[in-house]
Amino acid sequence: MIQVKTQQHRFWRKTFRVTSLPFVAVAFCVSALFLLWLIPSGIRAQLPPSNSNSVSHEPCRSRPDGTACSLEPSEACAEGRCHHGACQAVPVTDARTCPDTDGSPCTIARCSPTGRCEQRSQLRPDGTSCTDLTPGCSGTQSCFGGQCLPPPGVSDPSQVEAMNTEAVEVRAVEPRVQQATAFTDCCVLCEEQVLEALRPTPNGPLPREADNRLPLRRKFCGTVTRYGVNDELADPRDIMLNILPQQAPYTDFVAGFVNTEETPLKGNDLLRFGGILGFTRCDPQECRLRAPQISGKVIHAEVTPDEHFYGQDARFLPIEGSPFACGAVPGAFPSTTGNPKCLDCLSSWDCKSELEPADGLAGKQVCVYGVYAIDHGPHHSASSHREFCCSPDPSHDRPEIHPFDAVWWRHPEGNGLVFGVFQDDSNRYSFPHCGDNNENTWSQAPRDLIFHFPFKFPLRSSPQRACLRHVRTRKLRDNKPNVVAPLNVTTGALSTLEPEVTTLLAGRRVLLQVVKEPGSERETHVHVQGSIVGDNVVGQIILRITVGCDNRSGNRGTRSQGSQPSLFDSLRARNSLVTYDGGDPGAGYFYAELKFECACAF
Repeated sequence: MIQVKTQQHRFWRKTFRVTSLPFVAVAFCVSALFLLWLIPSGIRAQLPPSNSNSVSHEPCRSRPDGTACSLEPSEACAEGRCHHGACQAVPVTDARTCPDTDGSPCTIARCSPTGRCEQRSQLRPDGTSCTDLTPGCSGTQSCFGGQCLPPPGVSDPSQVEAMNTEAVEVRAVEPRVQQATAFTDCCVLCEEQVLEALRPTPNGPLPREADNRLPLRRKFCGTVTRYGVNDELADPRDIMLNILPQQAPYTDFVAGFVNTEETPLKGNDLLRFGGILGFTRCDPQECRLRAPQISGKVIHAEVTPDEHFYGQDARFLPIEGSPFACGAVPGAFPSTTGNPKCLDCLSSWDCKSELEPADGLAGKQVCVYGVYAIDHGPHHSASSHREFCCSPDPSHDRPEIHPFDAVWWRHPEGNGLVFGVFQDDSNRYSFPHCGDNNENTWSQAPRDLIFHFPFKFPLRSSPQRACLRHVRTRKLRDNKPNVVAPLNVTTGALSTLEPEVTTLLAGRRVLLQVVKEPGSERETHVHVQGSIVGDNVVGQIILRITVGCDNRSGNRGTRSQGSQPSLFDSLRARNSLVTYDGGDPGAGYFYAELKFECACAF
């Protein structure tokens, strides 16, 4: 009996093991159906309907072709029509109005037959009263050719084509360097260096021009990446701008180099292309192949302004000469007293200029003009370093514009430019090397430059006024408003100047007038050129500026022998806004702004 029961138990256990899974599945399905039947009808009504009973959300399902339908997203100049079960965009044909996005109150946007929203489909009649964000100098405006303009003959600076830094041309009266190299020495207190003038080419720098003569001074443009001040400890303090070229021909200035101010040699490049104390085993061909692979290469642009410029500009070219000028208390540690920004501008890359990047924004577009060179440093001569890509002295051997004679950028507060002319005042360029007589011709006074500022504006918006004034800025020490007075400007003494032309005329009609700051009439020489081309006035403002006095010609800044006044004495009487330093006649600068305005307020 016990044996029979045991067999039965084994039979059922075996049977259940084989059939348990199908049985559980069937039981689950039956339970689910039973529970679904028990759900109240109100709750069932809230459940999503099955596909077999739902209404289609496709607008053209089972609808005839040509039936109107809704486009998602909607289009201003198209309407939806069903076609083969799909909603397609069909251009409208009734020239209806569409969103106006060109910002002009003198145009009407309408749909074209092709389904595009044409912003200038219809122009409002000439003479229609209008207003926009550029009301001109009269304050009243009307439509003319689809533009909202002041009445004819009323000046409107907003119509002047924005001044472009790269479009400005500058040349020196003596554009070519007269010696291939410049030896620099501050007499123990700074290191000796040799600068060699170069010519940029797409394949790298060359020591001669195509005519086999010495290099020319050149214009270089790009974006400022960094600003700094370098203290050489023997009077000179340098303004330093690192500028990134963005397009040709300015990329030629860094072509053929691996080592630049912001791409110093490191790692494997240092081992392959660097050296120690002037010795290197660099393979020039390998270096030139590596050079195009380096991104972020910059030109280091540098100039040493006269000490009178120190503290003058807290915004764009901040530089100072001593901690006491920054408000430091004698006897106190300079870093804890005085204006912190001013103290950073004694000798630091932390001296913030409004030209360099800030708050995630890119740096300003600037151009400089001067000698393109390589800094060979103190450890080797120019003659021993002919493969410029290689760097026997990796702490130097970098491309530079040094010194730059001019710098300019777009005015931050209007249509115009801020520009400066600098006679380099570094005694590192002197010969003999411990004097400050500027006998080195790279920085030999005077700096005599000619600017060409192009302009273009509609004829109907003339007359235009271009206002030439000294830079309005703030002092570095206390941030108080300041006007930067020029130093040792000698333009008015040139005997080669023709009569000025400050007004551009078409018959008796004034097209453009250059207005100088009162008292500065003899500081610059202006010659305006231009003509009417179609409906526009096109031309250029030619501006010549000379700073510093040439000692070699006998034009001393101090009083000469006898009763005759010196050059500076005679100029001082005519240039009431210029500072003249007879003790340092070779130095000088002119720092100004040129802006198109309704009225030139000084």
